[in-house]
Amino acid sequence: MLGYQYRKDVQAVADVAHNFAKSTPVHLDFRNTWIFGVADTVLSNLPYYAQPDIAFGQTSDAGTSSQIYKEKKRKELIAQGYRIIGNVGDQWSDLLGENVGYRTFKVPNPMFYIS
Repeated sequence: MLGYQYRKDVQAVADVAHNFAKSTPVHLDFRNTWIFGVADTVLSNLPYYAQPDIAFGQTSDAGTSSQIYKEKKRKELIAQGYRIIGNVGDQWSDLLGENVGYRTFKVPNPMFYIS
């Protein structure tokens, strides 16, 4: 995550997402939304990886797969009248399933994979 290629790959995804956002017509009812994964998509966990014995938490729905949990949350947004324009994540579970949005963008994550 510190190397040139990682930064280049992330920038390529950001550029494509930015161009999509600029070219996509939006409704003026304030119901347009983008979804961004937080850990290792918007914020880096790199400082935590350097600490030994760090434990990462789970979702509040223990026993539910990440993909099912995220599908449920996206469905709740749509039920409230939101349109998911774009969806940016570092895990396939962020981007697969139902109600993923008009377009998805996969950011590389060389540190871990959630199945």
